[in-house]
Amino acid sequence: MNNFNTKKLVTILTVTTILSFSAAAIILFAFGGFHNSSMSFKPQNSQDYSINEEKNTKAKDIQEIFVDNSFPDINIKVDNSDEIKAHLYGNMTANFKPKLETETNGTKLIIRSSSSHLSFSTFSGKLNLDITIPSSYNHAIEINSSSGKVVALSPLSLSKFKLHVTSGDTSLKDISSYELTITSSSGTIVGNNMNSKNASFESTSGNITLKNLTSDSLVMSSSSGTINIDTINSKDTSLNSTSGNIKVNNFKGNVNQRTSSGKVSIAYSEFNNNVKLSSTSGDINLKLPKDAQFKLDSKTNSGDIDCNFPITVQEKSKRGNSLVGTVGNDRNSIEITASSGNVNISSN
Repeated sequence: MNNFNTKKLVTILTVTTILSFSAAAIILFAFGGFHNSSMSFKPQNSQDYSINEEKNTKAKDIQEIFVDNSFPDINIKVDNSDEIKAHLYGNMTANFKPKLETETNGTKLIIRSSSSHLSFSTFSGKLNLDITIPSSYNHAIEINSSSGKVVALSPLSLSKFKLHVTSGDTSLKDISSYELTITSSSGTIVGNNMNSKNASFESTSGNITLKNLTSDSLVMSSSSGTINIDTINSKDTSLNSTSGNIKVNNFKGNVNQRTSSGKVSIAYSEFNNNVKLSSTSGDINLKLPKDAQFKLDSKTNSGDIDCNFPITVQEKSKRGNSLVGTVGNDRNSIEITASSGNVNISSN
Protein backbone atom coordinates (compact mmCIF):
# COMPACT_ATOMS: atom_id res chain seq x y z
CA MET A 1 0.00 0.00 0.00
CA ASN A 2 2.87 2.37 0.88
CA ASN A 3 4.58 1.69 -2.47
CA PHE A 4 1.31 2.46 -4.28
CA ASN A 5 0.92 5.79 -2.44
CA THR A 6 4.55 6.69 -3.14
CA LYS A 7 4.17 6.00 -6.88
CA LYS A 8 0.94 8.02 -6.93
CA LEU A 9 2.67 10.97 -5.25
CA VAL A 10 5.62 10.82 -7.66
CA THR A 11 3.23 10.78 -10.63
CA ILE A 12 1.34 13.84 -9.33
CA LEU A 13 4.58 15.76 -8.72
CA THR A 14 5.88 14.87 -12.19
CA VAL A 15 2.69 16.03 -13.91
CA THR A 16 2.69 19.26 -11.86
CA THR A 17 6.31 19.97 -12.82
CA ILE A 18 5.63 19.39 -16.52
CA LEU A 19 2.60 21.70 -16.45
CA SER A 20 4.59 24.41 -14.63
CA PHE A 21 7.42 24.34 -17.19
CA SER A 22 4.89 24.34 -20.02
CA ALA A 23 3.19 27.44 -18.61
CA ALA A 24 6.56 29.14 -18.19
CA ALA A 25 7.46 28.33 -21.79
CA ILE A 26 4.20 29.85 -23.04
CA ILE A 27 4.83 33.04 -21.07
CA LEU A 28 8.41 33.30 -22.33
CA PHE A 29 7.22 32.86 -25.88
CA ALA A 30 4.61 35.60 -25.46
CA PHE A 31 7.22 37.98 -24.04
CA GLY A 32 9.80 37.12 -26.65
CA GLY A 33 12.13 35.22 -24.31
CA PHE A 34 14.80 36.38 -21.89
CA HIS A 35 17.07 39.28 -22.55
CA ASN A 36 20.01 39.20 -20.16
CA SER A 37 20.52 42.67 -18.75
CA SER A 38 21.62 42.48 -15.12
CA MET A 39 19.43 39.41 -14.85
CA SER A 40 16.29 41.46 -15.61
CA PHE A 41 13.29 40.02 -17.41
CA LYS A 42 12.83 41.93 -20.65
CA PRO A 43 11.29 41.05 -24.01
CA GLN A 44 13.87 40.70 -26.79
CA ASN A 45 11.58 42.20 -29.43
CA SER A 46 10.98 45.48 -27.60
CA GLN A 47 11.74 48.77 -29.35
CA ASP A 48 12.07 52.43 -28.43
CA TYR A 49 9.16 54.56 -29.63
CA SER A 50 8.66 58.31 -29.66
CA ILE A 51 4.93 58.94 -29.99
CA ASN A 52 3.45 62.22 -31.19
CA GLU A 53 0.03 61.89 -32.83
CA GLU A 54 -2.76 64.46 -33.07
CA LYS A 55 -6.31 64.17 -34.38
CA ASN A 56 -8.82 67.03 -34.47
CA THR A 57 -12.59 66.89 -34.93
CA LYS A 58 -15.05 69.74 -35.41
CA ALA A 59 -17.18 70.01 -32.28
CA LYS A 60 -20.24 71.52 -33.95
CA ASP A 61 -22.36 68.34 -34.21
CA ILE A 62 -20.76 66.30 -31.40
CA GLN A 63 -22.98 65.63 -28.39
CA GLU A 64 -20.97 62.85 -26.75
CA ILE A 65 -17.24 62.24 -26.38
CA PHE A 66 -16.25 58.68 -25.50
CA VAL A 67 -12.62 57.97 -24.59
CA ASP A 68 -11.46 54.34 -24.56
CA ASN A 69 -8.00 54.41 -23.01
CA SER A 70 -5.53 51.58 -22.44
CA PHE A 71 -2.70 52.94 -20.28
CA PRO A 72 -1.62 56.56 -21.06
CA ASP A 73 -2.32 59.27 -18.48
CA ILE A 74 -5.33 61.34 -19.53
CA ASN A 75 -5.45 65.13 -19.25
CA ILE A 76 -8.75 66.91 -19.96
CA LYS A 77 -8.17 70.51 -21.07
CA VAL A 78 -10.26 73.42 -22.36
CA ASP A 79 -9.55 76.08 -24.98
CA ASN A 80 -11.49 78.60 -27.09
CA SER A 81 -11.31 76.75 -30.42
CA ASP A 82 -14.17 75.02 -32.25
CA GLU A 83 -12.43 71.63 -32.38
CA ILE A 84 -12.05 68.62 -30.11
CA LYS A 85 -8.37 67.75 -30.06
CA ALA A 86 -6.75 64.45 -29.12
CA HIS A 87 -2.98 64.36 -28.64
CA LEU A 88 -1.06 61.17 -27.81
CA TYR A 89 2.60 61.77 -26.99
CA GLY A 90 5.56 60.47 -25.01
CA ASN A 91 8.47 58.04 -25.12
CA MET A 92 8.38 54.35 -24.36
CA THR A 93 10.14 51.03 -24.79
CA ALA A 94 7.71 48.26 -25.67
CA ASN A 95 6.95 45.21 -27.79
CA PHE A 96 4.10 47.12 -29.45
CA LYS A 97 3.45 50.61 -30.78
CA PRO A 98 0.35 52.36 -29.45
CA LYS A 99 -1.82 54.30 -31.85
CA LEU A 100 -4.28 57.16 -31.58
CA GLU A 101 -7.61 56.45 -33.27
CA THR A 102 -10.75 58.57 -33.63
CA GLU A 103 -14.07 57.90 -35.29
CA THR A 104 -17.42 59.66 -35.47
CA ASN A 105 -20.62 57.69 -35.12
CA GLY A 106 -23.52 60.08 -35.64
CA THR A 107 -23.18 62.69 -32.89
CA LYS A 108 -20.71 60.55 -30.91
CA LEU A 109 -16.94 61.02 -31.11
CA ILE A 110 -14.88 57.98 -30.09
CA ILE A 111 -11.24 58.45 -29.11
CA ARG A 112 -9.03 55.40 -28.57
CA SER A 113 -5.45 54.88 -27.52
CA SER A 114 -4.98 51.37 -28.88
CA SER A 115 -2.23 48.98 -27.83
CA SER A 116 -1.21 45.43 -28.61
CA HIS A 117 -3.94 42.81 -28.66
CA LEU A 118 -1.55 40.25 -27.17
CA SER A 119 -2.41 38.94 -23.73
CA PHE A 120 1.15 39.68 -22.62
CA SER A 121 2.26 43.18 -23.55
CA THR A 122 5.20 44.86 -21.88
CA PHE A 123 6.31 48.46 -21.85
CA SER A 124 8.20 51.08 -19.90
CA GLY A 125 8.13 54.83 -20.22
CA LYS A 126 5.39 57.41 -20.07
CA LEU A 127 2.59 58.32 -22.45
CA ASN A 128 0.03 61.12 -22.20
CA LEU A 129 -3.32 61.50 -23.90
CA ASP A 130 -4.51 65.12 -23.89
CA ILE A 131 -8.17 65.70 -24.72
CA THR A 132 -8.84 69.39 -25.35
CA ILE A 133 -12.43 70.50 -25.79
CA PRO A 134 -13.93 73.90 -26.66
CA SER A 135 -15.10 75.98 -23.70
CA SER A 136 -18.52 76.12 -25.40
CA TYR A 137 -18.93 72.31 -25.35
CA ASN A 138 -21.65 71.46 -22.81
CA HIS A 139 -22.71 67.92 -23.71
CA ALA A 140 -21.53 64.50 -22.45
CA ILE A 141 -18.07 63.07 -21.77
CA GLU A 142 -17.46 59.43 -20.89
CA ILE A 143 -14.01 57.99 -20.16
CA ASN A 144 -13.06 54.35 -19.72
CA SER A 145 -9.41 54.00 -18.71
CA SER A 146 -7.70 50.67 -17.98
CA SER A 147 -4.50 51.99 -16.46
CA GLY A 148 -3.29 55.53 -15.98
CA LYS A 149 -4.05 58.76 -14.17
CA VAL A 150 -7.01 60.90 -15.15
CA VAL A 151 -6.71 64.64 -14.55
CA ALA A 152 -9.39 67.25 -15.31
CA LEU A 153 -8.52 70.61 -13.77
CA SER A 154 -10.01 73.01 -16.33
CA PRO A 155 -13.57 74.35 -15.84
CA LEU A 156 -16.17 72.04 -17.45
CA SER A 157 -19.92 72.57 -17.77
CA LEU A 158 -21.54 69.37 -19.07
CA SER A 159 -24.77 67.41 -19.25
CA LYS A 160 -22.96 64.22 -18.18
CA PHE A 161 -19.48 63.35 -16.96
CA LYS A 162 -18.87 59.63 -16.50
CA LEU A 163 -15.48 58.18 -15.63
CA HIS A 164 -14.39 54.61 -14.93
CA VAL A 165 -10.76 53.90 -14.02
CA THR A 166 -9.58 50.32 -13.53
CA SER A 167 -6.18 51.20 -12.09
CA GLY A 168 -5.00 54.76 -11.59
CA ASP A 169 -5.60 57.92 -9.58
CA THR A 170 -8.23 60.51 -10.46
CA SER A 171 -7.98 64.27 -9.88
CA LEU A 172 -10.94 66.52 -10.75
CA LYS A 173 -11.64 70.23 -10.29
CA ASP A 174 -14.18 72.84 -11.39
CA ILE A 175 -16.72 70.45 -12.91
CA SER A 176 -20.39 71.26 -13.27
CA SER A 177 -22.46 68.38 -14.66
CA TYR A 178 -26.09 67.32 -14.40
CA GLU A 179 -24.96 63.69 -14.08
CA LEU A 180 -21.58 63.03 -12.42
CA THR A 181 -20.44 59.40 -12.05
CA ILE A 182 -16.91 58.47 -10.95
CA THR A 183 -15.85 54.85 -10.32
CA SER A 184 -12.40 53.45 -9.60
CA SER A 185 -11.41 49.81 -9.10
CA SER A 186 -7.98 50.68 -7.72
CA GLY A 187 -6.78 54.21 -7.09
CA THR A 188 -7.59 57.40 -5.22
CA ILE A 189 -10.33 59.84 -6.19
CA VAL A 190 -9.74 63.53 -5.42
CA GLY A 191 -12.29 66.20 -6.34
CA ASN A 192 -12.66 69.92 -5.65
CA ASN A 193 -15.30 72.51 -6.51
CA MET A 194 -17.94 70.38 -8.24
CA ASN A 195 -21.64 70.89 -8.86
CA SER A 196 -24.09 68.20 -9.95
CA LYS A 197 -27.77 67.32 -9.85
CA ASN A 198 -26.91 63.65 -9.26
CA ALA A 199 -23.38 62.76 -8.15
CA SER A 200 -21.91 59.31 -7.50
CA PHE A 201 -18.40 58.31 -6.38
CA GLU A 202 -17.37 54.69 -5.93
CA SER A 203 -13.99 53.16 -5.13
CA THR A 204 -13.28 49.45 -4.70
CA SER A 205 -9.79 49.98 -3.31
CA GLY A 206 -8.65 53.53 -2.65
CA ASN A 207 -9.48 56.70 -0.76
CA ILE A 208 -12.10 59.26 -1.78
CA THR A 209 -11.40 62.92 -0.93
CA LEU A 210 -13.86 65.64 -1.93
CA LYS A 211 -14.09 69.34 -1.14
CA ASN A 212 -16.62 72.01 -2.10
CA LEU A 213 -19.34 69.89 -3.67
CA THR A 214 -22.99 70.85 -4.21
CA SER A 215 -25.55 68.26 -5.27
CA ASP A 216 -29.22 67.34 -4.94
CA SER A 217 -28.30 63.67 -4.59
CA LEU A 218 -24.85 62.40 -3.54
CA VAL A 219 -23.86 58.72 -3.31
CA MET A 220 -20.41 57.69 -2.07
CA SER A 221 -19.20 54.12 -1.64
CA SER A 222 -15.83 52.62 -0.72
CA SER A 223 -15.06 48.92 -0.24
CA SER A 224 -11.57 49.46 1.14
CA GLY A 225 -10.41 52.98 1.84
CA THR A 226 -11.32 56.16 3.68
CA ILE A 227 -13.97 58.69 2.70
CA ASN A 228 -12.91 62.24 3.55
CA ILE A 229 -15.17 65.11 2.48
CA ASP A 230 -15.26 68.80 3.39
CA THR A 231 -17.77 71.57 2.66
CA ILE A 232 -20.57 69.50 1.15
CA ASN A 233 -24.06 70.81 0.46
CA SER A 234 -26.36 67.99 -0.63
CA LYS A 235 -30.10 67.56 -0.17
CA ASP A 236 -29.70 63.80 0.25
CA THR A 237 -26.41 61.97 0.82
CA SER A 238 -25.71 58.24 1.04
CA LEU A 239 -22.35 57.14 2.48
CA ASN A 240 -21.28 53.49 2.50
CA SER A 241 -17.98 51.97 3.54
CA THR A 242 -17.15 48.29 3.94
CA SER A 243 -13.73 48.81 5.50
CA GLY A 244 -12.47 52.31 6.21
CA ASN A 245 -13.16 55.49 8.12
CA ILE A 246 -15.63 58.19 7.09
CA LYS A 247 -14.89 61.82 7.97
CA VAL A 248 -17.20 64.68 6.96
CA ASN A 249 -16.71 68.37 7.81
CA ASN A 250 -18.84 71.46 7.10
CA PHE A 251 -21.78 69.35 5.98
CA LYS A 252 -25.32 70.36 5.01
CA GLY A 253 -28.18 68.00 4.12
CA ASN A 254 -29.85 64.72 4.98
CA VAL A 255 -27.52 61.76 5.36
CA ASN A 256 -27.89 57.99 5.39
CA GLN A 257 -24.62 56.30 6.33
CA ARG A 258 -23.60 52.65 6.76
CA THR A 259 -20.19 51.33 7.75
CA SER A 260 -19.14 47.72 8.34
CA SER A 261 -15.75 48.47 9.88
CA GLY A 262 -14.40 51.93 10.60
CA LYS A 263 -14.92 55.15 12.53
CA VAL A 264 -17.56 57.68 11.49
CA SER A 265 -17.24 61.42 12.12
CA ILE A 266 -19.75 63.90 10.69
CA ALA A 267 -19.78 67.63 11.52
CA TYR A 268 -22.62 69.89 10.37
CA SER A 269 -22.15 73.59 9.61
CA GLU A 270 -25.96 74.07 9.51
CA PHE A 271 -28.57 71.61 10.68
CA ASN A 272 -32.19 71.24 9.66
CA ASN A 273 -32.11 67.67 8.45
CA ASN A 274 -32.66 63.97 9.06
CA VAL A 275 -29.73 61.73 9.97
CA LYS A 276 -29.41 57.96 9.93
CA LEU A 277 -26.04 56.50 10.95
CA SER A 278 -25.10 52.83 11.31
CA SER A 279 -21.83 51.09 12.13
CA THR A 280 -21.12 47.40 12.68
CA SER A 281 -17.70 47.99 14.21
CA GLY A 282 -16.44 51.47 15.05
CA ASP A 283 -17.24 54.66 16.95
CA ILE A 284 -19.74 57.24 15.68
CA ASN A 285 -19.19 60.95 16.33
CA LEU A 286 -21.82 63.49 15.30
CA LYS A 287 -21.23 67.23 15.74
CA LEU A 288 -24.06 69.73 15.38
CA PRO A 289 -24.48 73.50 15.76
CA LYS A 290 -25.31 74.61 19.31
CA ASP A 291 -28.85 75.62 18.30
CA ALA A 292 -29.70 72.26 16.70
CA GLN A 293 -33.09 70.73 17.53
CA PHE A 294 -33.91 67.08 16.94
CA LYS A 295 -35.45 63.83 18.08
CA LEU A 296 -32.79 61.26 19.01
CA ASP A 297 -33.04 57.48 18.87
CA SER A 298 -29.63 55.90 19.52
CA LYS A 299 -28.57 52.37 20.41
CA THR A 300 -25.33 50.45 20.71
CA ASN A 301 -24.92 46.77 21.56
CA SER A 302 -21.42 47.20 22.93
CA GLY A 303 -20.39 50.73 23.87
CA ASP A 304 -21.54 53.96 25.51
CA ILE A 305 -23.77 56.79 24.29
CA ASP A 306 -22.95 60.38 25.19
CA CYS A 307 -25.04 63.43 24.23
CA ASN A 308 -24.01 66.86 25.54
CA PHE A 309 -27.17 68.60 24.33
CA PRO A 310 -29.93 69.43 26.86
CA ILE A 311 -32.06 66.43 25.97
CA THR A 312 -35.48 65.58 27.35
CA VAL A 313 -35.02 61.87 27.98
CA GLN A 314 -37.84 59.52 27.05
CA GLU A 315 -35.92 56.28 27.34
CA LYS A 316 -32.46 55.46 28.67
CA SER A 317 -31.01 52.07 29.54
CA LYS A 318 -29.19 51.48 32.81
CA ARG A 319 -26.15 50.27 30.91
CA GLY A 320 -26.01 53.57 29.00
CA ASN A 321 -26.20 51.90 25.59
CA SER A 322 -29.64 53.22 24.63
CA LEU A 323 -30.90 56.80 24.59
CA VAL A 324 -34.18 58.16 23.21
CA GLY A 325 -35.27 61.76 23.65
CA THR A 326 -35.84 65.21 22.21
CA VAL A 327 -33.72 68.35 22.01
CA GLY A 328 -36.06 71.30 21.40
CA ASN A 329 -38.65 70.19 18.84
CA ASP A 330 -38.77 66.85 17.02
CA ARG A 331 -38.96 68.16 13.45
CA ASN A 332 -35.52 66.70 12.66
CA SER A 333 -34.76 63.04 13.28
CA ILE A 334 -31.43 61.48 14.28
CA GLU A 335 -31.22 57.68 14.34
CA ILE A 336 -27.92 56.06 15.31
CA THR A 337 -27.16 52.34 15.58
CA ALA A 338 -23.80 50.84 16.50
CA SER A 339 -23.18 47.11 16.98
CA SER A 340 -19.77 47.60 18.54
CA GLY A 341 -18.55 51.09 19.35
CA ASN A 342 -19.30 54.30 21.21
CA VAL A 343 -21.75 57.01 20.11
CA ASN A 344 -21.03 60.67 20.78
CA ILE A 345 -23.32 63.60 19.90
CA SER A 346 -21.78 66.99 20.65
CA SER A 347 -21.98 70.66 19.65
CA ASN A 348 -19.45 72.41 17.40
